Amino acid sequence: VVKAVNEAGESEASNVAKATTLAPAPTPVVPAAPVVAAEATSDTTIVLTWAAVDGATSYNIYSADTLVANVTETTYTVTALTAETQYCFNVTAVGAKGESAKSEDACATTLATPAELAAPTNLRATIRQDVPDYDYKFEITVAWDAVEGAKGYDVYVNTEKAQDFQMGYTNGTA
Repeated sequence: VVKAVNEAGESEASNVAKATTLAPAPTPVVPAAPVVAAEATSDTTIVLTWAAVDGATSYNIYSADTLVANVTETTYTVTALTAETQYCFNVTAVGAKGESAKSEDACATTLATPAELAAPTNLRATIRQDVPDYDYKFEITVAWDAVEGAKGYDVYVNTEKAQDFQMGYTNGTA
């Protein structure tokens, strides 16, 4: 209510105005520590992953007590590691009110360095002429002794990688 005032006195009261105060803004809190998983993806790489943490605007990645990186994503790839070595990492969530406690250790052992492969040996080719119901009327079968550790083979014809041929691999045979 408001009244106007001068030498003659006070006016009648104005209408009543009402207002309601707003609730105070929530107080920011320190985010919770993330739950982190570590997976070795090669002999030199480990991938760390975690779920987003409420209130976090970024994440710090630590190796022991050394800050490795600050990221906004929920994954981080650690590179340039040594083969067959265990590494442990911790992640913290960073928010407006500060940094969370470190996560539990997330550990992984890098994979072994892939072995150099020997060249296939005992390479042989056979040809079959006049193959019925076959567009090219002949069939060439190439075979070789299997190479230990090989996950597949690339076959070359006249120094070109044979990618437009019908190929089927069976125990060192194309």
